[in-house]
Amino acid sequence: MEFGGKGFKPSIQVTQVSKLRRLEEGKLFSFEKLEVWKKAINLYAELAEISASIPKIDQFSLGEQIRRAALSISTNIAEGGGRNSLPEKKYFYNIAKGSVYEIVSLLILLKKKTYIDENKFNILYRQAEEIAKMLSGLLNQASELKTTNPKLRPT
Repeated sequence: MEFGGKGFKPSIQVTQVSKLRRLEEGKLFSFEKLEVWKKAINLYAELAEISASIPKIDQFSLGEQIRRAALSISTNIAEGGGRNSLPEKKYFYNIAKGSVYEIVSLLILLKKKTYIDENKFNILYRQAEEIAKMLSGLLNQASELKTTNPKLRPT
């Protein structure tokens, strides 16, 4: 079966070598290499643990909302990483960044309701701030690629 132009046949051997290389690195998906994705996963784990201790009266509203917002960060980074066009990548990275802002608002509520203390609030706030800055960096990097690489122009 031909692929692309006449006479071009993809090499199975090249494909296998590429897969082996990725397996050796331990990562099949490019987003798994992103430090911001790793930090988002860790933030989710911490917030899920905290949300489990929220009293029943606020469990559905506040607990569920903070879990969903935290989960949204890493999943949108992953989805953006899987997109081929820059506008799509930026769209998902922006959604992830919006979820970080949502987390900050929810952290303030958690602190006001005394579900977390000032120290825990400050730690989580700094983590959220760092993730937001890293996402801004990803968005800026995508914009720079768009302007310097003609192959990556918006579709």
